[in-house]
Amino acid sequence: AAVTTTSAVEVASTFDRLAATSVELVSGQPDRDPIAGTGVDVRRVQALPGTVDTGVRWRVGELSIELGPAPWIVERKMIQVTAIDPVAMRVLGLSVDGQVFGDTDHALARPVALIGVAAAREFRAPVIAGMTVRIDGQRFEVAGIVSDAQRGANSLVEILVPASTAAAIWPSRQPSASILIEVTVGSAETIA
Repeated sequence: AAVTTTSAVEVASTFDRLAATSVELVSGQPDRDPIAGTGVDVRRVQALPGTVDTGVRWRVGELSIELGPAPWIVERKMIQVTAIDPVAMRVLGLSVDGQVFGDTDHALARPVALIGVAAAREFRAPVIAGMTVRIDGQRFEVAGIVSDAQRGANSLVEILVPASTAAAIWPSRQPSASILIEVTVGSAETIA
């Protein structure tokens, strides 16, 4: 749908007033490309004036999270799992106690996870970096705990996994995706 001139002026004014430096586009029809993952032509978005970088995330779904060494499961909870790439993590401004996903984790689709601080509190047992959890029956190493987010507070109540890992393990679980776009101050309205 086209944006009317009046609403375009309102959007530009709001972005200028807030000094916005990021935009999130949500797609209801993502493609199955684990890099793009959004159905949006990422190359075209990256070519827009003022675009600094683009990242991708999508909700894998509410999955079973198990703590404890198999076969003795200590606790089981259902928690939202979100796939995310390194750029999206940076755009969201996540603060992590422990390690963030590195390029190698994404390139190799390693089974590592970041647990939001509120999600970690759902368990009686402490959730700490270095421990193993099972997500939907798959073993994941907890790389760190997301303690704060400048944008995207949902990251505090979710479990984040590398986008490449999620695409490899759950290829059909991309019901909707977001592309996060980092922009220079004053250019966010161009992207929106």
